[in-house]
Amino acid sequence: MDDPKGTLDIPEFLKRAIGKANAPSEATMSNVDVESDPTPVKAPRRKAPSKANGAAKAAKGTKQAPAKVKAASKPAKGKAAVKAKAKAKGTRKLVERDEYGYALGTLRSKAAAMYASKTGATLEEIVEKLGSVQLNLLKTLAEAGHKVTKKKEEGSGNRKVTRYFLK
Repeated sequence: MDDPKGTLDIPEFLKRAIGKANAPSEATMSNVDVESDPTPVKAPRRKAPSKANGAAKAAKGTKQAPAKVKAASKPAKGKAAVKAKAKAKGTRKLVERDEYGYALGTLRSKAAAMYASKTGATLEEIVEKLGSVQLNLLKTLAEAGHKVTKKKEEGSGNRKVTRYFLK
């Protein structure tokens, strides 16, 4: 075979082996001289990790000031903080609640009163009066142990409407 690259004076170990893609032959690898360097290579020193709060490490031989001691108990955050402060002051305002545990005057309290009335209520009546469905209210009260009964009745058109009673 005539090698067109043979005219460029390329060493044999750099030439591509025929039949093997990108793999030098073992015979050509044995001819390569590798120089050994007697000096060991030192690994680069790692930089000390910085503190998360930005405090720098003290230099060697110097004493660092002791860290500040944090308070034993932190004040609560959010709603819990407001409740804790009000409870501590003794000025927490007690909210009147209905028989189902909802604050009087809220949508849930009004919906519960409509469902608990003698005639009960349909979802349409609740939406018409309150502007909100409040179906989850029935589910939570049923899970809490209150008795929720359903009664199907004729509605407008061909559909039947469910009337809910809360006892």
